Amino acid sequence: MEYSAHFSHAVSQRIDPSCRIDTAFASGHVQALDSAAWPKMVGLWASYNRYLAHVIRHLPDAKLEVVCRIGSNAPVSLRYLAEDYVVHLVHHLDQIGVATCS
Repeated sequence: MEYSAHFSHAVSQRIDPSCRIDTAFASGHVQALDSAAWPKMVGLWASYNRYLAHVIRHLPDAKLEVVCRIGSNAPVSLRYLAEDYVVHLVHHLDQIGVATCS
């Protein structure tokens, strides 16, 4: 349950960082994560990440230094957001023993 809640929340936040999810929803209460089939959750997470990999691969070089502001965090480049996402993803893949790079 802990991983599925984190995966679901992390992916939804990274798809559209300007969209914040209500705490009850993000914590899994509304999503009913405890009754969702694990293979379905992993499939959803994998699909989101394959799509994000597609988007990252197609980011135009000319846009990589665009400044992004998310909430009250310090501004960062689009390049940083993309690279940080990959680092975060590899961290979770390491946690479950399936990372293929580091």
